[in-house]
Amino acid sequence: SDALLILDEIAQVDPKVVGDTVYMLANETGKGRATQTATARRVATWRLLFLSDGEVSLAHHMGEAGKSIKGGHDVRMAHIGADAGKGLGIFDTLHGFADGATLSNHLMSMIEQYHGTAGMAFLEWAVARSASLSADLRECVTELTRDMLPTDSHGQVARVAARFALVGIAGEMATEAGITGWPAGEAAKAARVCFAAWLEGRGGAGNVEHTSIIRQVQGFLQAHGDARFVWWHRALDDRKQNTVNRAGFKRMLTKEGAPISSNADHHRAYGDRMLLDEVEDTELEYFVLPEVFNNEMCKGYSPKMVKKLLMDRNLLVTEGKGDKVRADRNERLPGLGNTRCYRFSSKIMSAEA
Repeated sequence: SDALLILDEIAQVDPKVVGDTVYMLANETGKGRATQTATARRVATWRLLFLSDGEVSLAHHMGEAGKSIKGGHDVRMAHIGADAGKGLGIFDTLHGFADGATLSNHLMSMIEQYHGTAGMAFLEWAVARSASLSADLRECVTELTRDMLPTDSHGQVARVAARFALVGIAGEMATEAGITGWPAGEAAKAARVCFAAWLEGRGGAGNVEHTSIIRQVQGFLQAHGDARFVWWHRALDDRKQNTVNRAGFKRMLTKEGAPISSNADHHRAYGDRMLLDEVEDTELEYFVLPEVFNNEMCKGYSPKMVKKLLMDRNLLVTEGKGDKVRADRNERLPGLGNTRCYRFSSKIMSAEA
């Protein structure tokens, strides 16, 4: 407790359970278990920061088991790429050494010789200032967190920023104690760089689950748009391509927004031009059947949450008004008649995640 735990080779953990493992580790409480006499065993608790040096990200590892990363995972195990972008691997500078391998070997040698020395010195320095340390630490961490956060950052981002700030301020205090030998401000600068790298890899300061949902919806339409969606204007055509495991319908809109609902509409608007890439200023709207929407498009997320997000972004053409607005709507689908479905705006594919 109150130290750093380094997790080695996270890829060896079963990808089906690694997400739950991260939650348990970060929540700092073990599972409740019974003893042989059926009494409650004391639950293990701890308090620490942890870091994984794995070669794969948590998102990639969980993806191998068909699981998607949630906002809670992202907050508890922030992923930072190991390459510092300077052509030196994980290093920003070689500090006078010939190459990264030589510097790494030097660091290993120093760790073997002095392991624990800095930690004990830091504890002695902290204990000597215990009366004011807590208040000073809280003030400095709050200030650095506020300084690092982009405007209108989501609460998830703020939590991660506070953790980076804690590490940065601890480094500054170690420098003040004469332990690191670094210039003042170096540790806080390093925390900023790492936080910025995490934020860039994350894709912004918004809600990571919202980003993942939009990307998943767009990915579904990209993956199945040709194979599982029937062209609305050709749905009743005897010569249309056979669609297996239909997910819904797709309909062309002219540049004026008029729907192409029949072959006659298509011919009047485009003449003999048949392919979508032959037609200028044309957009598509999608009509997704309820079972496909709930079981495939929303897989891994609450359909209620997905609907709300899509409605808030104006990516669904809704039905009703005010308190009676619905995400799905009644549409007269070709060959199916009046059917409830989810009608996606033509802006869905260009929406920013």
